[in-house]
Amino acid sequence: MSKVPRRDRSFTKAFALDFPIALVASVGGGVGTSGFFAADPLPLRLLLISLGVVWSAIVFSATLAAAQTWILPLMRFPSFLLSVLGTSLAYLAVIVVGIPLGAAGTAALSAHGPDSLKAALFAVRMVLRPEMVGIAFALMVCITFYFMLSKKLGPGVLKNWMLGRYYRPRQESRVFMFLDIKDSTRLGEELGDLKFSRLIQEFFADLTGPVLSTKGEVSHYIGDEAVLTWKVGPKRDPALCLQCYFELAELIAQRQSAYLADFRVVPKFKAGAHVGPVIATQVGEIKSEVVFHGDVLNTTSRIQSLCNDLGSPLLVSEQLWAQVKDNPKFRFVHAGTHSVKGKVDSVVVYAVERVRP
Repeated sequence: MSKVPRRDRSFTKAFALDFPIALVASVGGGVGTSGFFAADPLPLRLLLISLGVVWSAIVFSATLAAAQTWILPLMRFPSFLLSVLGTSLAYLAVIVVGIPLGAAGTAALSAHGPDSLKAALFAVRMVLRPEMVGIAFALMVCITFYFMLSKKLGPGVLKNWMLGRYYRPRQESRVFMFLDIKDSTRLGEELGDLKFSRLIQEFFADLTGPVLSTKGEVSHYIGDEAVLTWKVGPKRDPALCLQCYFELAELIAQRQSAYLADFRVVPKFKAGAHVGPVIATQVGEIKSEVVFHGDVLNTTSRIQSLCNDLGSPLLVSEQLWAQVKDNPKFRFVHAGTHSVKGKVDSVVVYAVERVRP
């Protein structure tokens, strides 16, 4: 596939998420260098420590955000083991570069005057000791293994399994979206099974970023269709599902040259979304997974099946429309009341368009 990097999140967002963690970690560096300015007045000491800690946090979080935004998206390995090791090495490189720079800045600001260089070199030597680098790499492997396994299973799935959250069936209110590639039968005939399978693989890989950025989950895949879901609650915006759809549309447009180079086609897709109560539970002993039961899924599937007939790539139910209709980012057009297979009651649907700023 032509290399057009896909990003799970922007540098700005990555920096904002990493900075609090880096700030806490940098406090230790500030305290550790306090011996270089023991003779200074207390107010000056506190000021210099604070400046050093903030500097360290900025450098480290900026280095980490750069790796997450520009380096890690390029590291795609066929083996899960190689992915863990490669990602761990990338993070180790961030530590080897970011922490010494941050520590050196902290020490230099804390020491000030003629002892600044001495303090900075001391901090770098302490951070880059072989045993420290070895411990850091071992920690990165453990942390990366957990988070990559969690990502493979789906956001939150591993944690929920470990906590036994869905061991017993429980009711939840969720938004569901059925999203699939348009004209998949024709594309499969034109591209052949192998190339069409690669197209689906790339398309679902591109879906990753929008799902993560909108705090969604992939319930499961059915051929060329992805079933996505979002929890509904006081602090969860039901319009995130719509944002996910349009973020994917933007990403596919940005990568159209890559798709054309490899497949001679840019995939188009359609989706239907609905909201309501479902039962979530863990099933299976050989291959366990969390599944959702309820009429919401059947209705969502039927709404998506109306997309071709109504000429709209994105349709939502009246129930979901009622929760998102006041969102200024989207425009809703009433698309009628329709009888659908498997349901006694008709469904009212709305077509969704994005409002450009």
